[in-house]
Amino acid sequence: MSQADVKIALLIDADNSPATKIDVILSELAKYGVVYIRRAYGNWKSPNLKSWEDVLHEYAIQPIQQFDYSKGKNATDIALVIDTMDLLYTQKLDGFGIVSSDSDFTPLIMRIHTQGLKVFGFGEKKTPQPFVNACSKFTYLEALGILNEESEIASPSPILTTNVATVLPATTQTNPKPPLSIKSDTKLMNLLRSAVDAKVGENGWALLSAIGDHISNQASFDCQNYGFKKLSDLINACDLFETAEKQKGTIIVRHRQKKQFIAATISLPKPVTALEHFSIKKQAESLPLKDKYISILKSKSWEMLSKNSLINFYYVMINIPFEKKETLITHALKCRPFSIEAEAKITYNILWKAQLFKVLPDSSDNKIIILTEYEDFLNKIDKAMLSRLIKGCQEQKVEIDSKALSNLLYQDYEQEQLSIMIERLKLDINNAYN
Repeated sequence: MSQADVKIALLIDADNSPATKIDVILSELAKYGVVYIRRAYGNWKSPNLKSWEDVLHEYAIQPIQQFDYSKGKNATDIALVIDTMDLLYTQKLDGFGIVSSDSDFTPLIMRIHTQGLKVFGFGEKKTPQPFVNACSKFTYLEALGILNEESEIASPSPILTTNVATVLPATTQTNPKPPLSIKSDTKLMNLLRSAVDAKVGENGWALLSAIGDHISNQASFDCQNYGFKKLSDLINACDLFETAEKQKGTIIVRHRQKKQFIAATISLPKPVTALEHFSIKKQAESLPLKDKYISILKSKSWEMLSKNSLINFYYVMINIPFEKKETLITHALKCRPFSIEAEAKITYNILWKAQLFKVLPDSSDNKIIILTEYEDFLNKIDKAMLSRLIKGCQEQKVEIDSKALSNLLYQDYEQEQLSIMIERLKLDINNAYN
């Protein structure tokens, strides 16, 4: 299907979106298809929507009037949801664009996914994470604005053919976010590292396009949210990877190689004190412990999965009644196209072992099961994993080191908090045996 054949409906929550960004929103959606339906919802008698009134005709957006029937209740959201469901069943669309910073639309997006359609989300930085994760692709409006303003400054005149780097002053070649701030984003760094690891070949290189596909399947991701137009620019700014051009237009990526130091340049080490020796020894001992823990968990039928994959699958599985495991996994894969089936199955098994599913009362003989929503579901998963690990460690006489454990857990804990949790789980296990 060509880009011109892809039909998109754009629905705007005008109460929770800035009118000044409509041009960049339409420009972004034009990358994926043609926006045939354009609607903006709100109480147009309110003076707060005056900025939207000024752009409606210019961008051919249909205003949908929705009065505030009662104070404190947002009737606009309901009107947008109803129209979305009407369009879903009456129009032959390929995707939806939803502009809002309100998490109330998260269930709606998951419902659209079940029909095999993509959802392109747009919102401000305050947008809750569940809404961001539910979209096929989510773009922060602040990032779009920054990029457009920068391109006006940095783009060369059409009549110039000279390399931009030789003409523009150094100040115009900087990124909206300095590389230092990118490196400090641990979540982003882990996402990029895992994507490169997943797609690396025998020669140690991975195709940039394959890395981009893997990231898109794993999380709602847009380079523009980090101040870069292309994934290659973002990867280069991280300074963790090396890139090369294999063929014309084909970029490959690998982890940055450590430099080999010549033996003659290495100075003699300083004498190590007894305290330093003890610290170094403890660090060396903690390294294989992580591998031991993973091996023990496998023996207890617990497979490890990245945090992003687990969260993404959790949010598309919640509140979906099902009778068979396969039904829910099929639904999850429809909601997240190109996802790996093995990851969906691992997610299901982890959530089941963490006892996050509930059996619904049903008059028939069939058992209806549903994954319920918990704010602390990651903590429940960590406890279920730790229980199995503690049992395995006791059986194999392997020590429990809270520092070595911290890298395996899905949530961040203070050392004291983690130690208390481990002791309580040990007590529960001993009481169960006794």
